[in-house]
Amino acid sequence: PPVAEEAVGGLGILKQYLKNRKAAFEPQNAHLPKPKALLLVGIPGSGKSLTCKAAASIFGWPLIRLDISALKASLVGESEQRMRQATATIDAFGRAVVWIDEAEKAFSGVKSSGSTDGGTTASMFGYFLSWLQETTSPVLVMATANRLKDLPPEFLRAGRFDATFFVDIP
Repeated sequence: PPVAEEAVGGLGILKQYLKNRKAAFEPQNAHLPKPKALLLVGIPGSGKSLTCKAAASIFGWPLIRLDISALKASLVGESEQRMRQATATIDAFGRAVVWIDEAEKAFSGVKSSGSTDGGTTASMFGYFLSWLQETTSPVLVMATANRLKDLPPEFLRAGRFDATFFVDIP
């Protein structure tokens, strides 16, 4: 569940960024660019996940946790179908902060997916990236990662994340 902004120690610049960008989602500010996604990177235990929860409070929106590993299934094509259903549910839900925790682990194995899981992870990853880029729903995706270098390069390509923040020990 969302937590109060005060639960997050420090990170004043990130909190101010969120407050400033919240205005872009108000109906009278349709002319402002809406952020689609933020990436929070830092060592374990620094408050990245807590910050995602607090962002939902700052925006006054519900928090949806998109657990990629929970979408994986054993039948051929089922994982991809679950990813499509999850993103369709998010789109139908409307205003929400979508939290992907430890993205480098969630999408691990993308490069070797063809030889280890029949391409399932790569297919799910590709669909997610397309959805992230194409969705017009008023959502803010917030992904956390412990190790930036473990993320697939496609994930970090320009245009995917509006900003990347380093979260240090409070």
